[in-house]
Amino acid sequence: MFYGGALLAATSVSAYCIDVLAQQLVSPPDTYMSDLISAPADDDFWIYVMGLSSGANAAWIATTGEPLFCHPHPATDVEQTRHVILRFLATIDINETTILEAVVPGAFAAAYPCGGPAF
Repeated sequence: MFYGGALLAATSVSAYCIDVLAQQLVSPPDTYMSDLISAPADDDFWIYVMGLSSGANAAWIATTGEPLFCHPHPATDVEQTRHVILRFLATIDINETTILEAVVPGAFAAAYPCGGPAF
């Protein structure tokens, strides 16, 4: 009985650790630029991108009480999402630390500022 309980606990801890690692994705430009430029609208890449934007906005609201960005385009408009991110990337220096997980929230914050004009 004890052995089974210990095995179950170890399995649960292992699954939790794998889940935590999976949530710590870091995507440098060499892994996302080709998808950003050419991924079709039905590609899973866009689901991840929209998850990054909505997750960042939700986290910002939870932390500060204010949204990071306001009134973005519809999540289904892949071409507008592509445009927003590429336009943002054109304004910054891109290197190996320009990870997608920071670029997407920055791009949406720049394109859809709260209380101000969008670029």
